[in-house]
Amino acid sequence: MENGREPNAGVSLVGYIVFPVFFLGLAYVGNLIFNDLGWYIVFGLFSVIFLHAVFTIPKAIKKHNELLKNRESS
Repeated sequence: MENGREPNAGVSLVGYIVFPVFFLGLAYVGNLIFNDLGWYIVFGLFSVIFLHAVFTIPKAIKKHNELLKNRESS
């Protein structure tokens, strides 16, 4: 891997560029179908993503800390 290159750059790209455009497009299409339907869809999807992050990020941090601890002890 090259120095200075972020290994998860694709994930950042999706999170910062693709998701907002997708959500706004989905809201626009939903609002065309029925008044204010798109915003309910977008906020519902955002809530699901937020709840998923709330429950999985602490587990990932704990796992990462254990890996670091094992690396330091060896």
